[in-house]
Amino acid sequence: MLVLFVTLRTNEVYGLSLIEVKIDVPSLKRVLVLGLPGGIQMSITAFSSMFVMGYINRFGSACMAG
Repeated sequence: MLVLFVTLRTNEVYGLSLIEVKIDVPSLKRVLVLGLPGGIQMSITAFSSMFVMGYINRFGSACMAG
């Protein structure tokens, strides 16, 4: 967030102007096609891991340590 703030406020070569920022639709489509299924998969994996850990926690700290 700090980097974004600094690059928006500077007039140097590396400065960022929101007026000149444009979305490249083919690149956005490719990112979504590749990233969305992976993000969903990771979300399901994280949810199932939390479910299993919560279930194992009911057995006590000895089972959790194992």
